[in-house]
Amino acid sequence: MILFTMIWIGSVKKMLAMSKYKIFISIALLISTLSIQAGKHVAKQESTHSRDWMSLWQMDGGYIAAKKNRSLWVFGGIKKEYFAFGQIIDKKPIYTYHLSPEKIRGKWKDLSVMWNRVYAIKSDGTLWGWGRDVIGSKYISKPIQIGSSKKWKTIETRGSSEGGECGDYTLAFQKDGSLWGWGDRRREFFEFIKNYSINKPNKISGNWDKITMGCYDIYATKKNGTLWKWGVDEKAPIAIVDKKEKKRLLKKMATVHAKISVFDIDLQSYYRKNRINGIRKNGTLWLKPIVTYR
Repeated sequence: MILFTMIWIGSVKKMLAMSKYKIFISIALLISTLSIQAGKHVAKQESTHSRDWMSLWQMDGGYIAAKKNRSLWVFGGIKKEYFAFGQIIDKKPIYTYHLSPEKIRGKWKDLSVMWNRVYAIKSDGTLWGWGRDVIGSKYISKPIQIGSSKKWKTIETRGSSEGGECGDYTLAFQKDGSLWGWGDRRREFFEFIKNYSINKPNKISGNWDKITMGCYDIYATKKNGTLWKWGVDEKAPIAIVDKKEKKRLLKKMATVHAKISVFDIDLQSYYRKNRINGIRKNGTLWLKPIVTYR
């Protein structure tokens, strides 16, 4: 009976893993379809015709772009309500250009953009966030400061893009090298979700060197060269000691150069970055329309 139970549990885990994989592929195909639809429309230059744009990200309802002087600008904005793919069937697509930028006050040194939310660190080390699920299930239309610390250095947020299935969580380093984490929804499984107030991120003990964030798993190296993993199955960091597995994972992590990054270590070819092309060689910014349905 015990053996049968163990086999059954193992089978269920495999089926769940396969289901997540199939869902991931299905969502990717749907995303590709929407991208193709938007791609049929020509890109238009933003209204200021500036020539000092540096990087561009897409959000659910608009874009956010950074200039070389470390200023941030939004085109449109994150929509308050989320519409699932099932809600847009048989509805007419509406294509809207957002070409007039609105400046976000301050100078910024790090930015992490997910489909439904944004986290950013100012040059003074303060941390800010806005969008859906930034605090519990609330919608924050404008940047609000998270906590009072001025020691934040770099941040990345992970989660569902355009209705995909991924864990919603955030990790950030402070200037002293300490690692902090929190979840953006109460349904998450990660051990650092000990409280749900985003104003009190949880410190993750350890002397961490490099972090890579997947959908359901986090891989990390410590400064002593050890490799660790935690997430849905491992509630707290556990060391990976198998030499063959450690070599395989370290080889993949070596391709990630940032101290902290969003990078699915086992599904690399299916990961879709929100950072997109839209800046030309002369520094001008050109945007495709945002697709909505009515």
